[in-house]
Amino acid sequence: MNTEVFDHFLDAVFLISSNGVIIYCNQGAVALFQFSLKRTVGKSSLENIMQLTPSFESQGGMDHKASDEGLYREYEFKTPSGVSGAVNLVWSKIQMNGEERMLVIMRDVSIEKLLHSKYNTERREKSKLLEQDLERRVQLQIINSEYDRKLFHMNCLVEFGQRTRSLTNGSQVLNELGQYVVSRFQFMGGLIIHLDASSVGMSLQFISSIHIGRTHFNFQDWNSILKKLTVLDMKSLPEEVHYRDTLNDDWKEFLACCVDVPQDSMMSMRVKLSEKSQVMMVFTLPSGQKGPTADDMNLIEALKQQAEVAIENTELKYLSMTDEMTGLFNKRYMKMAMFSEMKKALDDAKAFSIMIADVDHFKKFNDTHGHLAGDFVLKSVAEVLRASCRLTDICCRYGGEEFVVILPLTPLEGGLLVAERVRQFLADRTFDYEGKTLNVTASFGVAQWSDGEEMEDLIAHADEALYTAKRNGRNKVETYRK
Repeated sequence: MNTEVFDHFLDAVFLISSNGVIIYCNQGAVALFQFSLKRTVGKSSLENIMQLTPSFESQGGMDHKASDEGLYREYEFKTPSGVSGAVNLVWSKIQMNGEERMLVIMRDVSIEKLLHSKYNTERREKSKLLEQDLERRVQLQIINSEYDRKLFHMNCLVEFGQRTRSLTNGSQVLNELGQYVVSRFQFMGGLIIHLDASSVGMSLQFISSIHIGRTHFNFQDWNSILKKLTVLDMKSLPEEVHYRDTLNDDWKEFLACCVDVPQDSMMSMRVKLSEKSQVMMVFTLPSGQKGPTADDMNLIEALKQQAEVAIENTELKYLSMTDEMTGLFNKRYMKMAMFSEMKKALDDAKAFSIMIADVDHFKKFNDTHGHLAGDFVLKSVAEVLRASCRLTDICCRYGGEEFVVILPLTPLEGGLLVAERVRQFLADRTFDYEGKTLNVTASFGVAQWSDGEEMEDLIAHADEALYTAKRNGRNKVETYRK
């Protein structure tokens, strides 16, 4: 073989004899490994001019290299002069001048390896950045989900608060809580079980007349429900919101009386009405429907606590706006309600009236029968007002033996009819007090509000009509007309 063919190779080329001596190398080898051509060819072995890793032995024959012949392997090299790098090495046996030689070709891959290492480093860094970005995105998603959850909770609490803000008694708040939970969390229906302090006496009502899948109950159905209600173990149910994915036989039988659809699970919670009174609220789920999540139950617990505060507030509100003796609205609430009706009448261009009632000869009851009898008369007149006035009318105690009834959306003629009905109803009744029969009458004055009229003027006009009724013989109704 003519070695001139290798002189122009850029790769390093070595010819090695059978005893390991380098008998030829080209200029590519000299340039790569920076050794002296004269000191190397015919004098040195490959192992003397460089150290290869992993090791490559060119001495001691070539039979043991047969498995690697013709295959490129990557080696790290280092020369005695300090030159280092990486090469791809391939070798092969050749016949030259009748003798076997080893042809070794090395290609410098130091730059490629450096670039590859840099590429791998950059790829790792980029991958790390991508992982960090993904982690940030996941964290942001978690934060957004948590924010959405809290926003949903807050919206629910605000919405429920707005629904209960204008309610005036605990039963209304309780019913609103049941309605809200049923609609918001897709329950089939609900029950309110009223418990006394000892949890012995119990009564039952459906949430806002929701019959949980049934349209009506007959007398036997209702008796069966109440009978099965008494055997339920209420004490085993916790106060907080609690979900049962399996029901015992007593609960299954009880719910079977209430619901047409089979029930496998339920959610319950105790709601405090007062120090001595509480109710158990039970919400039902049909078979196969997924129950509330832990997050749902946390929200329902918060709604329950908000409802308990609202119930307490309604009691305080009720005490603050009602007369302790008669149970009618007090003078403070009367002014608020009258102002509200004036605004509605002005906005809607509708009329409204008021009537003032004064118990006739009230001082006589006190002087003849005592002040307790006077209190009895006032309570009795209040009961008559509640019984004979319309649901929309607002009955108030104005002070002493005087009462005011606000008549929304009622002109003067309508107010006259209401006052006359109340007067007649009171005059026709007799009241028993400590074995004595009391006859009670009252005089009435009615006035209609006019646009631009102040509240004090309206009351004064009705009061003027009242005194006209008293001057005309009492137990009469008079109206104020301009």
